[in-house]
Amino acid sequence: MKIITIKEATPLLGAIAFGIIDRGTNLLQVRCTSVCNLNCPFCFTNAGSTSTTHQVEYTVEKDHLVKWIKKVIELKQERDIEINLDSAGEVSTYKDLIALIQDIKKIQEVSFISMQCNGQLLTESFVDQLEEAGLNRINLSIHSLNKEKSKLLMGCSFYDIEKIKRVAKYIAQSKIELEIAPVLMNGINNEDVEELIQFAKEIASKILIQNYLEYKNSRTMKGVKELNWFKFYRLLTEWEKKYSIKLKYGPRDFNLRRTKKLPLLMKKGEKIQARILEIGWLHGEMLASYKERLITIEKSKNKIGDKANIVITKTKDGIYYGKKA
Repeated sequence: MKIITIKEATPLLGAIAFGIIDRGTNLLQVRCTSVCNLNCPFCFTNAGSTSTTHQVEYTVEKDHLVKWIKKVIELKQERDIEINLDSAGEVSTYKDLIALIQDIKKIQEVSFISMQCNGQLLTESFVDQLEEAGLNRINLSIHSLNKEKSKLLMGCSFYDIEKIKRVAKYIAQSKIELEIAPVLMNGINNEDVEELIQFAKEIASKILIQNYLEYKNSRTMKGVKELNWFKFYRLLTEWEKKYSIKLKYGPRDFNLRRTKKLPLLMKKGEKIQARILEIGWLHGEMLASYKERLITIEKSKNKIGDKANIVITKTKDGIYYGKKA
């Protein structure tokens, strides 16, 4: 799989696979890479080496990313900002991760830095470096404590759950907050999630259980049906009573608050001419630039450098899509 390094000429707002996403809160999603080292069979981004939907992956040059984080914070005119490193792939594969966290920590308006992680690349010494750099929380994806089932659910034959457990315990004893984040796949890992609840209590970690959901280009688990939200929260309530632990969390639990969104610079239905900058993430896509925003053009036959006439089709959360006009 080809990996494209995103450098200074490319805006970092508007794309889904890399850059910065502002959803109108004091939390900014920062995506430094789309590369992933695992192949989870339920992955909602279809990440990893077995992906059938991605034609390229991305990694963003560190200084360019830090520059744009500062720019977005200035545009939002907010303080008490949380930066969540939540790669569309796996954050820990990013080679400049420690330096990136160090640079983000120096930004006056940033009060908290968190990251998503599958744990495969974590070691005690890596955790020490993350702690020293200024990381505040790790959201650790673990879906089963069973040796064989954990390999299956991570799509990795060498995934070592005993090593992950040791690292989880080490994080829980560090200055970094630990949040275990399993995906509940109803009928597949219900009992495993209950074991994870008990493990979280044992090491004094929070646990934030996610509901299995299917998306347009996601991988799907055979035999799993989505739980509707009523049934999902009812199950969490039952487990809260059974294990005497908090499982239902809301924005206030994470100091999240509503802020103004960055203004939309294009409207749905608007026709524009934009320059093609890069190959898009999914097959048939290209990335174009307009007014310092990226637009994903679907079913595009354009080449890099072309000027394309397009019509904007989606603008939700400042993530822009378009098609040939």
